[in-house]
Formats: sequence, structure tokens, C-alpha cells
Amino acid sequence: MAAKKKASAARAAPQKSKKKKSRAGRLVAVILLTVLLAAVGCGIYYAIETNGFTRFEYVEYNGRRLGTAERGVKLARGKNVFEIKSMKPAAGAGKYTVRIQANSEAKFTFQADGNPQSFSHVGEVTEYFGIEISEDRFEVNIPSDYSVSAVLSEKYGGETVTLPDELPKDTDFWIMSVGLSDGKTILIYFGVSDKPTISINPPHIIF
Repeated sequence: MAAKKKASAARAAPQKSKKKKSRAGRLVAVILLTVLLAAVGCGIYYAIETNGFTRFEYVEYNGRRLGTAERGVKLARGKNVFEIKSMKPAAGAGKYTVRIQANSEAKFTFQADGNPQSFSHVGEVTEYFGIEISEDRFEVNIPSDYSVSAVLSEKYGGETVTLPDELPKDTDFWIMSVGLSDGKTILIYFGVSDKPTISINPPHIIF
């Protein structure tokens, strides 16, 4: 009998050892899963709080996504709508800024009330373009009588501006700088189309 009990005890010992190892393995798995979920949760919270996801913001014009340095954009006289797109729509639109300045690459001189001036030193001309900003879009409103000289005249307080006989060809005279909430800046090099703006007002067509 004693021999049978010893044999039974010997068989039971490995089974208990296996059960302990199995329980320890499950415990380790639970701990690792908890740590993993906590890390993912912290990552999501950090990204939301630091506006991390909005690094995917971009600017769209007429259905076209604009690059960080977009050249050759032609705006129309009248209303031009730019949209701020984000891969984080649930958080709402972030704050952004819009400013327009003369393109210093267009190197020519002109006169303002008889005084020589350099176009490359004109600087900011945002006010002329009638920018209206809302939460997720902005408008650039260009007067129907737009001209380079009209912009410069306003910049110099209404003084008479005289341009050279020929301006640089194939040059975007203006740069629009859009500062997004993720810290990225979109530069839009643009000019204004020479084509007249047409609006329909039945029964008349207005040019």
C-alpha cells in the first residue's frame, strides 16, 4: 500500500507543477496585455492633447490639394475659396493664419509718387485681398479692377504708382502664407487671371 501511495504522489506532483506554470503564464499574459493597452491609451491621449494628429492638415483650392510650396496658382477676380482639411475632423478645425506678401523673386523697380521703390522690398499686402477667415475655410476676395499697380498704390497710401513698361513674365507676383495649427506652413505662389469674371444674373449676363 505504501508503495502505491508513493507512486500516486509522484504522479500528482508533476500535474500540480504544470498547473502552477499554466497559471503563471496566464498571469504574465494578462500583465503584458494590460501594459500594452495602457501604452496605446497614453499614446492616443498624448496625440489628442498635443494636436499630434493634425500633422495631416492641408489646404485645398477648387478641389485640388496644394503642396507645401505650390507655384503657378491663378486666382480669379472675385471670391476664391480655400478649405482647410484635416485627418482629425472630430477635434474640429485648429487655428490658422493667412498673410500675403510680394514675391521677392520678382525683381523690378517702380515709382511711388516719383520715388523709386524695389518690388522685392514691398513686403506684406494682405489687406488689399480682402481675406475672410472662418473655422475651416477662408476666402480671398480680389477686386474686379485688380492690377499690380493698384495693390502697390494701396500699399503706399494711395500714391500714384508707375510701373516699368514690361513686368517680369511667368512670375507669380504674390505669395500667400498659410500657417496651420500643426506648425506647418503652406506657401502659395499666385497671380491673378487676366480672364474676366462672369456671373449670371438672369436675364442679364454681367462681365
